[in-house]
Amino acid sequence: GQARPEIENVAIEAYVAGVVAAEGEASMPSAVLEALAVAARSYARAPDGRHARDGYDVCDTTHCQVYGVPTGWSVRATDATRGI
Repeated sequence: GQARPEIENVAIEAYVAGVVAAEGEASMPSAVLEALAVAARSYARAPDGRHARDGYDVCDTTHCQVYGVPTGWSVRATDATRGI
């Protein structure tokens, strides 16, 4: 059988900053990065249950959203849109 994936609990804002870092680029205008942050947060919060049987909400691949290491610019975009 397949090995069970490692599950990590990540705060939503840290997750959003990681997605923005992985799916965006530092050269993008701040409005684009902020829109990406809103979209990433919305997608992560959408209760579709795609991984419910596996015991987690989202994965870190293109199946859900690519998740990477947050950067200064991704954190700024995330902070600017907190709660949106």
